[in-house]
Amino acid sequence: MSLGQLSNLVDNYVSVETDVGTFRGLLKQYQRDPAKYALGFYFATVSNVFRKDFDVFKKGDVLLSVEDIMVKNNVDLSRIYQLVLASEDGVYIEVQNDRIVWAKRGFPNELSVTLMRDEREIQLKIPSSLIRIVLETAGLFEPKTSNLKPTSAFETIAVAVDRCNNVLITMYRSLFGIFRGTETGGVVGPVGLVAFIGETAKAGLEPVLTLVALITMSLGIFNLLPLPALDGGRIIFSLIELLSRKKVKPELENLIHFIGFLLLIVLMVFVTFSDISRLMGR
Repeated sequence: MSLGQLSNLVDNYVSVETDVGTFRGLLKQYQRDPAKYALGFYFATVSNVFRKDFDVFKKGDVLLSVEDIMVKNNVDLSRIYQLVLASEDGVYIEVQNDRIVWAKRGFPNELSVTLMRDEREIQLKIPSSLIRIVLETAGLFEPKTSNLKPTSAFETIAVAVDRCNNVLITMYRSLFGIFRGTETGGVVGPVGLVAFIGETAKAGLEPVLTLVALITMSLGIFNLLPLPALDGGRIIFSLIELLSRKKVKPELENLIHFIGFLLLIVLMVFVTFSDISRLMGR
């Protein structure tokens, strides 16, 4: 049985064999995270060095390990976060082509953390909720890579065009994922956007400017969708008139755009309620 059929095993006793051991127990619930295209800011862009004081952590501290997981790259940070969310009653499993490639039981409420501070290792016992807050708070870790500084105006333009093209391609892929239902959490409205900007602002001015660029490109792509009441819809009408050599009746075109506008309003209300629910569920 593939891992995609786990829903048939809920409330049944299961046994999952992995390279790190066998997990047995009653499957009460599970959560499957489908593959997604990444936009914005994620663990790959940060190191394991704290850039400022936060609770028991000090500026310059190097996060070496959490429990028995050594922190060497962004994959380790992501796994630590997932294990905190799973808690000690859950199991986190990474799957590739229906094959388990990594698995571990979730973390307990208190974690053993190893830091490098002032060139000496120290051990801390901290609640898992604090680690979750650390990993969810933007700007706590130093950037992993240095900023790209073009040497000429030509290089600046070339890099900007290349980066924007890459982002646009990723946006289109994410958009198709939304229509297929695999990117259900990929849409935010004004409420969610304000919250996201607030979190991004904690990381500095450059991430905010990057986010502004992403928002601008997102609005441009959305406006070009072939939907009534959008510029993309008007382009469709223009193409119809060009091919048929007949002008669409203004009354019909206005009605279609009006219906499209109402559907957009309904979508906006739905997305706003989703944003509020997401924020209240934090």
